[in-house]
Amino acid sequence: MKRILPFLSGALMFPGLASAADIIVKNTPTDDYYRTIGNVLTYFLAVIGIVSVIGIAVSGVLYLTAGGDEKRVERAKSWIVYTVAALVVTLIGYVILKLVSRSIINS
Repeated sequence: MKRILPFLSGALMFPGLASAADIIVKNTPTDDYYRTIGNVLTYFLAVIGIVSVIGIAVSGVLYLTAGGDEKRVERAKSWIVYTVAALVVTLIGYVILKLVSRSIINS
């Protein structure tokens, strides 16, 4: 299980990231710098979102396999809270990034 989980998480991450990538065209206008920064930040936020979803799944498994042990139940609950908070912050960051990038590119 220790060898399979990193492989599966990596294998599940790359197709989603590849479909989110923009096509790079040479000789674009001067706002290419802002678009590049936006693309890098979008990629970074996508990675954080994927890791958060995986964290929620892992903490759910920890909660289900706790077997009544209060220490493990509390640990799983704290993981769920932290990963949901990370996912919310990531979604807020994505919305802010899109709003700012639209205002910069349109102006």
